[in-house]
Amino acid sequence: NFKCKPFDNEIWYTNGSTVEPVALSIPNSLDSKIISNIYDKEKECWIMTFECALTKIGKYAFSRCLNLKSITLPNNVKIIEDRAFEECLNLSLVILGKGVSEIKDYAFNNCNNLTYISIPDSVTTIGRNPFSGCANLTEFRGKFATKDGKYLIIDSRLVAFAIGCGDNKCVIPHMVTHVGDSAFSQSKTLNYISIPNTVISIGHGAFQSCGNLVDIIISDNVTF
Repeated sequence: NFKCKPFDNEIWYTNGSTVEPVALSIPNSLDSKIISNIYDKEKECWIMTFECALTKIGKYAFSRCLNLKSITLPNNVKIIEDRAFEECLNLSLVILGKGVSEIKDYAFNNCNNLTYISIPDSVTTIGRNPFSGCANLTEFRGKFATKDGKYLIIDSRLVAFAIGCGDNKCVIPHMVTHVGDSAFSQSKTLNYISIPNTVISIGHGAFQSCGNLVDIIISDNVTF
């Protein structure tokens, strides 16, 4: 919601404090040296400035940064690597730059405070459910999101279900041919899932830790 956007070598974030900045879990995960990390009173956020433009957020870069509340990425970031924001338990707002093309496996795994995520039109590839375990995620927006915001579907593959939407019954849309790895993982409220006869494969861990799932219908067309 800022009036201006980060430069190519900046990440903007908030942590509810003007004193203690967020530390990267793996300092070299962004392939660039940190020049400064300064609180901007006018913008009311921290600005982390790097030596050169950022093109990716590396593996585990912000993993378990428990005081991270919001983050805004510049438009030149193209890749968000595996588990880059895993278990950022207080992260509630993520603004992805317009240049992101790939969100890799479990990038936002167990970000329990995340309520929605907007996927930019630039995205072409999404790995294993990047939002697995996001217990309060109620809505997907933008590219690949269904009209009701409950599913991410790319090339007929159901990537993720918004497990915080509160639904206890799920009828998978007929456009789906593949249920992706970990697609419904940790959906605590679901007790019924109907899989249409368009589906031919169900990925690894698709229903892992769905503790209340008691009724599931799988058609004869599923071969894997």
